[in-house]
Amino acid sequence: MGEMSDLVARSGVEKSTIQHYLREGLLPEPAERPHRNMAYYSPAVVERIGLIRKLQNEQRLTLSKIKQLLAGHSSTAELRHWLARQDLVPEPVTQPVSRDELLSQSGIGSSQLDRLEQLGFLRPTREEQSLLYSPNDVAVVRSVAAMRRAGLNEDNGFQLDDMLLYLDAMRRLVMEELALFSRAMGDAGREKIVELAEAGIEGTTGLLLGLRRRIQLDLLVEDDGTEPE
Repeated sequence: MGEMSDLVARSGVEKSTIQHYLREGLLPEPAERPHRNMAYYSPAVVERIGLIRKLQNEQRLTLSKIKQLLAGHSSTAELRHWLARQDLVPEPVTQPVSRDELLSQSGIGSSQLDRLEQLGFLRPTREEQSLLYSPNDVAVVRSVAAMRRAGLNEDNGFQLDDMLLYLDAMRRLVMEELALFSRAMGDAGREKIVELAEAGIEGTTGLLLGLRRRIQLDLLVEDDGTEPE
């Protein structure tokens, strides 16, 4: 066990940050408190602080989300084991991020990021000497990174260029979608039609995901000769 000063030294985290974690209920109460101004903490608290920082910095999770994860597991070791088996989705990004931030957060290599830009998956903007990536760019890179971790990578014969399949298919779908909206709305201007399409993104995204899963299941069922659900 150690005092707060020991906790700061061993974790490498400032005292104010540790105190904030305590107030938010992310850390257990001191293992021993001899008197009001002195408290001793279990060695396990250092590991817990390290995990919290990892989830904050690498996964960009909020403290409330981290608190939920900690509460759902009996120990830090159990949570780490669970996380190792998950493809944890970071909290959405709402502001543009720099190239260095995107590389650090996603795990994508610099050459891979360059190739995604060349293929048209990303459209960064330049601000002075820096490249900035929009929240949409970040979402695309995170998705590509997840696909690569799942096995769609060079080790298994997949190249980033193969992912043009998705870009081309989505471009065709969006063009047909806009044409459908144009026919349905008649004389409405293009700006209004695009506004309608943007407003329906959440619904159509869910629709596309559901249909994709349904079609995949149907194809698998056809392959094994059983009847679909």
